[in-house]
Amino acid sequence: MELKYMKGLAEEKAQIQFLELLRAGLWEKDADKELFAEKETDWKKILGYARMQAVGPLIYDGLVTLPEDMRPELPVLYRLMAFADKIERLNAELDTAAGELSERLSAEGIRSVLLKGQGNAALYPDPSRRQCGDIDLYVGKQNFGRSMELFRQWGIVDEVNEPTIKHINFKWGGITVELHKIAFELSESSKSFEEWETASLRDTSSTVMLGGKPVLTPPPTFNAFFVFVHAFHHFMTGGIGLRQLCDLSLILTKLHDRIDGAELQRRLRMYGLSREWDFFCRLCCEDLGMDAEMAFSDSATDEKTRKKAVKFHDFIFEEGNFGQYKKGKYYFDKPYLVRKTISFWKHNVRYFHRFEICPTQTLRHYAATIRSGVAAVMKHK
Repeated sequence: MELKYMKGLAEEKAQIQFLELLRAGLWEKDADKELFAEKETDWKKILGYARMQAVGPLIYDGLVTLPEDMRPELPVLYRLMAFADKIERLNAELDTAAGELSERLSAEGIRSVLLKGQGNAALYPDPSRRQCGDIDLYVGKQNFGRSMELFRQWGIVDEVNEPTIKHINFKWGGITVELHKIAFELSESSKSFEEWETASLRDTSSTVMLGGKPVLTPPPTFNAFFVFVHAFHHFMTGGIGLRQLCDLSLILTKLHDRIDGAELQRRLRMYGLSREWDFFCRLCCEDLGMDAEMAFSDSATDEKTRKKAVKFHDFIFEEGNFGQYKKGKYYFDKPYLVRKTISFWKHNVRYFHRFEICPTQTLRHYAATIRSGVAAVMKHK
């Protein structure tokens, strides 16, 4: 088995250069200056990819390893540096908030587990460089109601949105907090997954220090699976950026010796996700420079897997983070049934393209989309 894939899946020059800068920032290495030797670097396109993929601070860290005469003009460099500083300040705010919420709940006898976000940021060479979002805090079904009541008593809860099957979200000091009763609903095998999730998050002893306070995080094996399946869900229902794949690459690399590979593979087979795991990991190797030995899968190196990874790569660069860059006309001012019809058509188009690389999971997600769409229409009536 070859150990590394540093060539990447990109063919366009700007994408190749962008990925080289991203690898440099992600793994604390110098970018290959030979890729930037020509004076025709399209910095506008490269920085556009950085926005699309939600990895701007990492690109800045890679960019400053280049000789000064190969970098973009100073005004461009300063804008990127200012954005990286903004993300650094926001990360500090999120760290403080996560630490405080965890400490307050713990004092009331409630174990909370931080999902994704700041917990995964701790694995980065510089945690403040991970482009952050919100705080996802798991308390479980039994403690969910009591936690919300405590938040109200403490004056933390401001405006609460309609709860979903997984969580409820609210704003606290400008920060979005999602309080989870379940971490993820894997509907195809919900009972077995829920049992594993409950046991894993109940018994975890993994911690990170945030805001000077210890915060529980998921155990490594569950975390690797959870980050993957969460990213895959977003890929199927809208789109993902390379930020999510950076998280997965670092979890598999930094926590490799603490991950139970046999259990991880057993769970992937149980939920029918082995082939999807393979092309996710293949992209992590080829585009992001993860060592292939970190993938917990020999078939990730197959030629068939590489072909799927190429298409996966293309989807990511067409759609961007959470699919926000997919071109399409604005239609949210249309009547309800018109909006639902347009949305249904868009889902059909997306699932048609996804079918080529993950047919079984596409059919499952498509069926779930039909069910939820019909339920939404009937409820609206």
